[in-house]
Amino acid sequence: MAAQESTMNTDHTTRARSPRRHDLDALRGFAMLLGIALHAALAYADFPWIAMNKETSPLMAPFFEVIHGFRLPLFFLMSGFFSAMLLQRRGVGGFLGHRWKRIGLPLLLGTLTIVPATWGVIVGGHVFKSVVPAPEREWGGEDGSGGIWGAAADGELISVQVLASTGVDVNEPDPRLATLPLAWAATGDHAEIVAFLLESGADPNKIMGDGSTPLHTACFFGAAESAALMLEAGADPTIRNAYGDTPADSLSYDRGAIAYIANLLGVPADIERIESGRAEIAPLLESKGAGIAAEEPPSALHQIIAGILNAELFMHLWFLWHLCLFACVLALLTAGLRALPTLRVPALLVSTPLCLVVLIPLTALTQSWQAGFGPDTSAALMPPPHVLAHYAVFFAFGALMYCAKDAADRLGRAWWVHLPVAAAACFAALRITHDPLAFSGLGLEADTASAIAPALQSVFVWTFSFGLIGLARLLLSRPSARVRYLSDSSYWLYVVHFPLVLAGQFALAYVALPPLVEFALLTVATTAVLLLSYRWFVRYTWIGRLLNGPRSRPAPAADPGASPEIGAARGFSTEWNESA
Repeated sequence: MAAQESTMNTDHTTRARSPRRHDLDALRGFAMLLGIALHAALAYADFPWIAMNKETSPLMAPFFEVIHGFRLPLFFLMSGFFSAMLLQRRGVGGFLGHRWKRIGLPLLLGTLTIVPATWGVIVGGHVFKSVVPAPEREWGGEDGSGGIWGAAADGELISVQVLASTGVDVNEPDPRLATLPLAWAATGDHAEIVAFLLESGADPNKIMGDGSTPLHTACFFGAAESAALMLEAGADPTIRNAYGDTPADSLSYDRGAIAYIANLLGVPADIERIESGRAEIAPLLESKGAGIAAEEPPSALHQIIAGILNAELFMHLWFLWHLCLFACVLALLTAGLRALPTLRVPALLVSTPLCLVVLIPLTALTQSWQAGFGPDTSAALMPPPHVLAHYAVFFAFGALMYCAKDAADRLGRAWWVHLPVAAAACFAALRITHDPLAFSGLGLEADTASAIAPALQSVFVWTFSFGLIGLARLLLSRPSARVRYLSDSSYWLYVVHFPLVLAGQFALAYVALPPLVEFALLTVATTAVLLLSYRWFVRYTWIGRLLNGPRSRPAPAADPGASPEIGAARGFSTEWNESA
């Protein structure tokens, strides 16, 4: 079969006005709206979080991981598609101006308003908790007590000894955070408990949930006596965790990081003790040949510049910054290609299964540099290269998908094949991520399993994305006033939701409801409040014009589902997609 070809022509005068892709626009809005449920779930999952709830549900962690695994790649895939559409419609200059108005300016305004409001909620929530303490969270002991982990963290030696004498495994991580008793004891430098645990068979080199060892924890919290005991017991100071840090690297985290991590773990943070303890640990590590290499201290200007570039400025708005960067690169490439012969993109390259032969290894490579299941995120002005590269692959493929005639339809045609494959890959990748020996019965060793986990994650995200594209084409291709309204509102809802979700999580910490009920209540209430705010204060105001373009008020006698023309009268553009 002869390879089909399509032409990428950047002259916006050469192609007729593009029809609105209701299906893909709804899919992009769906990806944004899922962010509300994603962040709401964090309080009830087994992860450290800003506003941890007393009780969690075993369903919340996989719920979070699965959504996080595909949501952002899918969003950037759709954004690349619509960016190429917009570029072809408006040309390079018009495209850049439009991206500034729809993405750059909202990012600037959100960084000056929503981000400070979020910090205000965080600080206010913790101050309130210090005045009116919320019920202490349980550690998951079968008897409802804190188990050996809570006793170790609280410095209760007798309780630890009693629990160990009853047969409790001293190398068993806690069910919430996958942290060992030895590490919990090190958070407060309870050296007598560390010594007892080591004598009872605790392994100082046992890997925890984030790839760290108890020695990492001891170094981070300046537990000098605990670190010395672990080193004497054979702790390896060269092991790197999932973030690439050795125990010596854990000594360099600043006060803000100490306070943040201590708050997430629910342990006290005596900064003065931690810093003095770190000073004692450094020569111990150097004596083992694992100290931090001496470097010439950077200049004050260098420190200021590095601080600005690496500061987490954007919080949940980081995706807008990435879109700004990708838009600039796309515009530069387009402007440069005008001086070259017309670029022709073989349609076969954006059709399955051939495109997966290229895409899966590409994103498996960038995923292999990231920790855990799903892609990393970065709210810094200078994102880590692997994070930027990972999302750039999805954005770029989305742009190519638009440039190849009917590519989106071809990619989604076999959705009934893609979705089962995605489910199987997701299941296998999750199992291996949490337990590299999960498939040892099939002859798959831990090292091999860990090596193929990024490829399985890539299979999941690409096949699931293509499956969703096909389903959206099947179910959402016709104009719908309600779907259009939700798609338009999704931008506003996502930008504003984060402080409201956090405030709700802090408040619900004082409410004795089942975690799934609290999660549903928080998600529904936040979404309802924001939808009302969009209807009353955003849609037909300058904020709505900034985010989505002008929207006209509905005619009194209009029937919402009558036709695309009536949809346009209600303010729903039927021609092409402008929002972020």
